[in-house]
Amino acid sequence: MFRDLGPILRGVDRLIFDLGALEQNGPRIVVVHRFRLRVSGEGCHPGEEVARVLLPRASQPIDIHLSLGPRLLFDHLARTRHIPQSATQVSRSMRHSQFVNQHGRNAGFLSLRKVNPSSVKEYVKRIRKALGEAFEEAQLPIDPTAVLVSRAVSNEVRYVLRSRIEWVHVDDIDVIGRSRGGR
Repeated sequence: MFRDLGPILRGVDRLIFDLGALEQNGPRIVVVHRFRLRVSGEGCHPGEEVARVLLPRASQPIDIHLSLGPRLLFDHLARTRHIPQSATQVSRSMRHSQFVNQHGRNAGFLSLRKVNPSSVKEYVKRIRKALGEAFEEAQLPIDPTAVLVSRAVSNEVRYVLRSRIEWVHVDDIDVIGRSRGGR
């Protein structure tokens, strides 16, 4: 009778291990860019568009529903996740970022957003709300404030993203303007 419990106990042990790893490293999140020029090589480059932010699941990825401003902030925080930054630092960094200033150019339009410290704070709230909704849909017991963390340093708050981030590129564009699907 107790021999039948072996697979169940191993499954529970695996689940506990996975939850521990999730708590330590944060969830895996995929940032989808499109309109990358094929000649630009690997990595992310100015002119691309941050199209989507996804929570990967075995069955189907879950959209983390973010409008353009919060998507750009999420992408920026993901790129700089090793540096806790204040809202002022984030807004200055994004203001001088070629990626942000040329966002969407490869598709024939610029989708600019002015980012100031107060908009950073508002976007952080929106990102956390969207993360919470995605985690709930995925039935993951994760607090969004443990993923997009606020740390008080002296008299300012600094933000840091605690997550494993993967960037995926789709709809790469040839130099002559033809589009192709893929990574």
